[in-house]
Amino acid sequence: MASRKIQKSRSGSYLISLPKSWAEEADLKKGDRVKIRKEEDGSLSLLVSEERSKINHKLVLEDFKSVHSLQDTIKACYMQGAETISVVSEDGTITEVKEKLRPIVLDLIGSEIYKDRPDKIVFRVLVDPTKFSMQNLIERVHSLISSVFQHALDALKSNNPEIASDSSQRGEDAKRLYRLMIRETKLANIDKEIASAIGIENKGEILVFTIAARGLSRMAHHTVEFASLISEFCEKLSQEDIQLVLEMSNTVQEMVDKSIKSLIEKKYQAGSRGSGPNERD
Repeated sequence: MASRKIQKSRSGSYLISLPKSWAEEADLKKGDRVKIRKEEDGSLSLLVSEERSKINHKLVLEDFKSVHSLQDTIKACYMQGAETISVVSEDGTITEVKEKLRPIVLDLIGSEIYKDRPDKIVFRVLVDPTKFSMQNLIERVHSLISSVFQHALDALKSNNPEIASDSSQRGEDAKRLYRLMIRETKLANIDKEIASAIGIENKGEILVFTIAARGLSRMAHHTVEFASLISEFCEKLSQEDIQLVLEMSNTVQEMVDKSIKSLIEKKYQAGSRGSGPNERD
């Protein structure tokens, strides 16, 4: 660990020199700016300026065994906070692959195709993370889940499978919001200003919301599967079976609603108490 002697300027400011090796690794030059951030434990962190702290990824086509794995990696880069994701080919052309990659912008909120060349395609993410609070994203995913769930129950009650027929599309909408939530928690971990803007107060809450995002994603997946099963079998179920499903569904919906309420209000222990309703509210 290196140490530096604190000096004082004529104007009264306190000065300290930066380690040369660190400045060279960060490619800092005279006139560049760095951010100084106070951490929770009182220590200070130095961050390169916003212009230099953008996360960019370069993916070489030949490194991937399939287009599917490349698509998954592009989505992972998005969730890690990348602002640009470049896919290039060492062989000189990726024309056929690009046709399969272009639709991926529909799966990544706020993304676009920035450059499209014979040997390269570049995705750019323009979404402003500070415009989507964690509460807003949680409520939107919860609304989608509740909508799919309710339509499945309506299909069951009316013996009309068509009512639940669009559940898969709303499941895809929930996946897009999940990716944005993970992206936001990643950026919040890097930038304290972003964390504050989206309603995250400390490092512990980043972990809480990351786990919550994954839980909501799984919940959306299972709800879509439930709707699909109802659409397929509702006409074959007996009235007794239907009644049992409806009773269990009421309990499940109540549990989900209370869990979401506790999460939004940051009452993280509310769902673990088993006593009266006053302790949960």
